[in-house]
Amino acid sequence: MRKKSVSNLFDTIFWYLLYFLPVLLYILSFVSRFITAIPALPAFFDSVGIVFKDNIIYTTLIGIFGDGGVFPLFGSDGPFLIFTWFVSVFLIHLAVDFLLFIPRLAHKYMDKFCQND
Repeated sequence: MRKKSVSNLFDTIFWYLLYFLPVLLYILSFVSRFITAIPALPAFFDSVGIVFKDNIIYTTLIGIFGDGGVFPLFGSDGPFLIFTWFVSVFLIHLAVDFLLFIPRLAHKYMDKFCQND
């Protein structure tokens, strides 16, 4: 494999692990404790320290897809918490890619301007 494809592979694996981090933590906590009752997802997120109730993404998703929303699909908070996490990490991913794009572009232009023909 080329260096670029290996870098792309690790980048993709890293971001997908971040996307699925709450679900993985939820499954790991259930398996590691050997508990008989599954804790509710909002209670689990509160115990871990992930708070979404004041987030603009969460309130927008509830306003659109919640019980009293324009297009009601879900009645519980569980899917909204996971979707809020996914959208938040996706926005962070876009910001990181944009911030990394600027130095890469500058290095590309510096290499073109400084090469000896």
